[in-house]
Amino acid sequence: MTQDDSYLDSYISTIGVDFKIRTVEQDGKTIQLQIKADCIRTITSSYYRGAHGIMIVYDVTDQESFNNVKQWFNEIDRYASENVNKLLVGNKADLTANKVVSYETAKAFADEIGIPFMETSAKNATNVEQAFMAMAAEIKNRYLRKRSSKPSQLKKIIKTMAGSDSPCGACKFLRRKCVRGCILAPYFCHEKGATHFSAIHKVFGASNVSKHLAHLSLSDRCEAAVTISWEAQARLQDPIYGCVSHIFALQQQVVNLQAKLAFLKDQAAQSFVNGSAVANPNENRQWGFQDADELQSVAFSYIHQHS
Repeated sequence: MTQDDSYLDSYISTIGVDFKIRTVEQDGKTIQLQIKADCIRTITSSYYRGAHGIMIVYDVTDQESFNNVKQWFNEIDRYASENVNKLLVGNKADLTANKVVSYETAKAFADEIGIPFMETSAKNATNVEQAFMAMAAEIKNRYLRKRSSKPSQLKKIIKTMAGSDSPCGACKFLRRKCVRGCILAPYFCHEKGATHFSAIHKVFGASNVSKHLAHLSLSDRCEAAVTISWEAQARLQDPIYGCVSHIFALQQQVVNLQAKLAFLKDQAAQSFVNGSAVANPNENRQWGFQDADELQSVAFSYIHQHS
């Protein structure tokens, strides 16, 4: 896969889920793409929750890879949100001589389930950028349509809540007096407001939620409150989902250790060819290790603990 506009024939296999953040501009709007690459079905369910868009990528030179696409879409239907944007991508389009899945076959399948389709080549960067930009555009347009249909309904809800005598569930949970104009009151004044807010406070903190809502427009706050509430409930119910960022950090450390280990192994092989017993100690020390044995011991221990 092309990463940072570069392509390497050799690579280190992804452990679990790879993660990358990229910021793009579309129609004058800044969009942050948080991209997760996952190829292990057993841990996928945790990463579907909250996804705005999902790409299913298959190998055009591998029939079995294409056959597995249906299973991946079953996973999406089972775990992802109902309106999540989907895109089918056939990679390795540059290998025309080895191609076994035709464009027409894949396009017919995509049309059948009602999603876009395109072929890409990570090696020569064909349609890679276009695929991500197309996905970003689809997500943006979906949210714009959703937002445009809400203002009048939202104003009616907020007006009703503001005129009610219902206590603020958030302030009730925090055991404080709910003052006039409380930013949390419109979204947590229902019967279960205190219960819902307890989860939110435990995961995000009351002050952080208040600050976040204060920076949003009135039309965006209701959707944000619902999203925050759902996210808090999901994190409490699924500890793995709540540790996503920590898992990504650990995975990146493992990848770095693997790269260092591969470097030292290469140095050791070169030294053996040149008749030297050990790799250049100066090369080893630039990674913070005295020799290959020390690094290998540390790397294997780390991978065992965090795999």
